[in-house]
Amino acid sequence: MKLRTIANSLLTIFTIIVLLFVLLNVLSAPQGKGLFGFKGYTVLSNSMSPVFRAGDYVIDRIVDFDNIEEGDIISYQANDQTIVTHRVISKTATTATVQGDQNKDPDQEVVVADNYIGKQIIVFPFLGTFMMKTQNPLIFAGLCGLIALFFVWSFFKQD
Repeated sequence: MKLRTIANSLLTIFTIIVLLFVLLNVLSAPQGKGLFGFKGYTVLSNSMSPVFRAGDYVIDRIVDFDNIEEGDIISYQANDQTIVTHRVISKTATTATVQGDQNKDPDQEVVVADNYIGKQIIVFPFLGTFMMKTQNPLIFAGLCGLIALFFVWSFFKQD
C-alpha cells in the first residue's frame, strides 16, 4: 500500500515536470514571454562543448540586455532565425560579441537588444532530444494519452 502511494506520487511529480518542460518549450518563441521569466531551447551543435552538447536543453532567464557581461552565456536569434547560445567575449552599451567555446572565431553577427533572448542559467543533458521528439504531434498525443490513462487508472483503482 505504501509502495503504491510512493510510486503514484513519483509518477505524478514526473508527469508535472514533463508537462512544465513541454509548456516551457511551447512558450519559448524568441519574441514570446516564456514561462515565469524563463525560456528553453534544444542545443543543435557542439559549439559550446563541454559546457553543453547537441541534444542538451538549456534554460535561459529573461534578463535585460544591459545586465549581461563578458563571460555570460546568452541566447540570441540569428538572421537565419535559428537560436544561438554562445559566450559573450566582449560587450559595449549596445552590442555583444559572442563565440562558441569550440569555435575558432567569434560569431559574424553581433547581438543587440532586438535579437537578444536571455542568459543561460542551467543545462539538462539529453533533454533536448526528448523535447524534439515531443514536438511530433503523434508522439505528443501519445504522451498526453498515457498521462491521462495514468490519472484515470489512479483515480478509479480500487484498494
